[in-house]
Amino acid sequence: MATGRPDRRLVVQGCGWTGCRRAAPVSVGGSLYLHVMSSLTADELALLDFEDQWWRYGGAKERDIAERFGLQPTRYYQRLNALIGRPEALAARPLVVRRLQRLRGARRRQAG
Repeated sequence: MATGRPDRRLVVQGCGWTGCRRAAPVSVGGSLYLHVMSSLTADELALLDFEDQWWRYGGAKERDIAERFGLQPTRYYQRLNALIGRPEALAARPLVVRRLQRLRGARRRQAG
């Protein structure tokens, strides 16, 4: 039913410029968008990209983590767990972050 008012849905989209740390509402075609400017570092984006791609190639993930990031697996997973809870990560890589959040939720339900 049309009310004559613009549609006020909230849609999140990413900026892509990693140096920007602002969020601003933007109106496009009558819809209200929250334009989330990415504040993720290149290292954080690399973590998400690695999680998106490593399983396609197989191999020892822990070895790849040490070689690529110079981190122990425990520290890598701590950083990744903190990262997937951030809205900026969801805006930057939504499919990867949602998949990782689902896996984390399943592990928590199974453990407790």
